[in-house]
Amino acid sequence: MKPATILIADDNAAIRRVLARSLASPDLDTLEASDGLKALEAVRALRPDLILLDVRMPGMNGREVCKVLKSDSATRDIPILLLTGLSELDEEADGLGAGADDYVTKPFNLNELQARVNALLRRCRIEEESS
Repeated sequence: MKPATILIADDNAAIRRVLARSLASPDLDTLEASDGLKALEAVRALRPDLILLDVRMPGMNGREVCKVLKSDSATRDIPILLLTGLSELDEEADGLGAGADDYVTKPFNLNELQARVNALLRRCRIEEESS
């Protein structure tokens, strides 16, 4: 089985590096995008298996990117985990309303984030095998 590919889209390079290092494994490849438009380009060109998407990014925010991807039949099945420094319940509801599959607030616990990533990938693989 080929490694899963995760796109990490965050305007903070340090967060992208931490996430890429913490998720690194023989079963996972990571890609990075520094803003919403670059994230859209990467998704369309490379079709990752999962997207970690920061909510607050320049140009196009994560909720907008999520809405675009979830409204496109070619990308709607890619799981999206939104990341944000906002801890307001309304923000989480807005993110889930935009189509996100999960939501994590910053600062996040890396073990919890890895568990959520693994759960989303596992669910995605189970759905692929059953179809």
